[in-house]
Amino acid sequence: MSDDAPEILRSDLQEAYNDYYAGWQRYLEEAVVDMEIHLGAQFTGEEQEWARRNERTLYAFGKSARQVELLSGYEIRNRHLLKIGPVGREDDLACQQHTSLLAWQMSAFYGYEHLSQAFKWGSLVTGSNLFEFWRDRQGLIRFGRRSFNSFLLDPSMSNADLSDCAGILLGRWLHEDKVKALLPDRTEKIDGIPRTQWSRRWHRAPGANQSNKGPNRMYEEWYRLQTKQVPMVVSRFSGAEFSEQDVLRSAQGRMDERMVQYYLANARMPNGMPMFSRYNKAVDWVRLVVYVDGEPVYDGPQPLQLDEYPFVWLHGEWMPECDRDELKLQSFTRGLRSSTRARNRRINQMIDIVETRIQNLRLVREGSLVDKEDAYRSGQGHPVFIKKNAAGSMQEHFQQMPAPDLPPGLFSLCEMLEKEETQARGLNEEIFGSDDKENVPGVLARFRTGQALTGQQGIFDSFRQAKRQIGRKAVKLNQGHLDPIRVARILGEQPDPAFYAPDFAKFDCTPVESVMNDDQQAAAFQQMVGLIQVWPELKAIVPPSMVIAMAPIMAKRELMAAIQQAEQQQQQQAQYQLQNQKILNDLVASQSAMNVGKTQAEIAGARLDQAKAMTEIVNLQQQPRLENLDRMLKLMDVLVRAQQTQQKVQLVGAKQ
Repeated sequence: MSDDAPEILRSDLQEAYNDYYAGWQRYLEEAVVDMEIHLGAQFTGEEQEWARRNERTLYAFGKSARQVELLSGYEIRNRHLLKIGPVGREDDLACQQHTSLLAWQMSAFYGYEHLSQAFKWGSLVTGSNLFEFWRDRQGLIRFGRRSFNSFLLDPSMSNADLSDCAGILLGRWLHEDKVKALLPDRTEKIDGIPRTQWSRRWHRAPGANQSNKGPNRMYEEWYRLQTKQVPMVVSRFSGAEFSEQDVLRSAQGRMDERMVQYYLANARMPNGMPMFSRYNKAVDWVRLVVYVDGEPVYDGPQPLQLDEYPFVWLHGEWMPECDRDELKLQSFTRGLRSSTRARNRRINQMIDIVETRIQNLRLVREGSLVDKEDAYRSGQGHPVFIKKNAAGSMQEHFQQMPAPDLPPGLFSLCEMLEKEETQARGLNEEIFGSDDKENVPGVLARFRTGQALTGQQGIFDSFRQAKRQIGRKAVKLNQGHLDPIRVARILGEQPDPAFYAPDFAKFDCTPVESVMNDDQQAAAFQQMVGLIQVWPELKAIVPPSMVIAMAPIMAKRELMAAIQQAEQQQQQQAQYQLQNQKILNDLVASQSAMNVGKTQAEIAGARLDQAKAMTEIVNLQQQPRLENLDRMLKLMDVLVRAQQTQQKVQLVGAKQ
């Protein structure tokens, strides 16, 4: 935008503010009351003025705040790690790297703390907060929170993810130096803008009561979701789609723009058809206009260059179908206001009754007391002096009337109101650990506590949806603003090629919650131990290092190092045993081969001896002489030994 900003932008801002404020005015009034009640201001201005005139003290017992603190503490205690999970196995490494990068950012820049504060002061107390992304001067993505009274959403929106929100207005009072730091290239123009001490807008914004003190400036931002036509190029050969701007950027240094345009228009495929098709595609973009004291100083794309708002809305009960803005958006505290006010009113009445019994009604004749202040100090062991010349009995000059007894049903009524206040939002005394019932089994107490929290899952579900939006936007921002060198510096490894895939956040990943704190880690460890107990076969499958990695114990790093060293030694020993077994098997195989050869030789020799013996026996039978008998018996013995040798060889072969 040029230094001479269009005059129409000034009127556009006021018109948009009037429309947005009209749609949220009654909600903002109720949200202020919700916040004040949570902070202890539980009486109206009329009640406080009446107490001041009558010199009375109003006592406030904000027990409703403990329900907010309970749910807020439950969220913090059960805080989950925001993890970028893969849709398919091929993107597992890129998702792990995005998860590690996001974990570093959330830890380094207090992302989880900002998220918990937005949940408490937004969803629970006032009903609305924004979780904000912004980039510092080092190019790193950081986080922040915007309170309910510092922004206005398009009142006609119906989606909590702001996908159909036409615009967002934000306003706050900032020191002039801070404004110049946010807009360093607009310093001269800011110096020329007259400083205003009052604004028709944002009278509930933080710092509004300090607007006329010091060099403060009204800093306003107007985000609008708009559509523009972008020239696109489609390759008919591969089907890939690119914007002309990306094509020109990739060809920079090799061809000028005229040559690129000529190539896109005249490139042909082998069959003579054009290689590229060109058309205009409608894409979303977010326009940002920045005002300082009502004067526009910037008009253009938002600095983060997202195609969506750099905010995530955390809200309470949201019913966009309702026409009444004070009803369609309500905080958790809204349902406790009536019971809290009724309880405080009854408690103050009880205190009045108790104090009346000490300082009850007195009848005093004018001019009868030596010191008229004695009438106010009576009833506490202080004597009352009456003048000597006072005629008549003592009762005629000073009489103290007895106070009425306390109504018997008053304490029962207060006890009932206290119970109604606790149960107004579906909770019970057991969840606060203050139930005085005896002989209640622990399992039953935990069941009742769980049932009470089940009624609040709607708030936690919207909180989880907001965390998923944070994960997706963080992936897009890290892809667009962190180069591979910086990613490698943070992660200690080069980013996977899929890390910068254009549609990675849309199709290839899904933000989920994972184990983060000690309680959740202990639960995961117990589940692993239970699985091993149910299936003992897992002991041979799951390595000890995996079990110890899930164990919530001290000195885990040293123990893991020792276990991994032992596992490496076991692996080396197993490899050594496998090598020895292989050598032994080879020796057995060679010995078996030798035995087989020897056996075959023995069989051949036995068969030869058998054949010779049979031949000689036949010859001796043809010459039946007495001297041949001894020779025949020896030959028969040879046949028997040959037969025994064959049987022995067959037995050895069967065993092998």
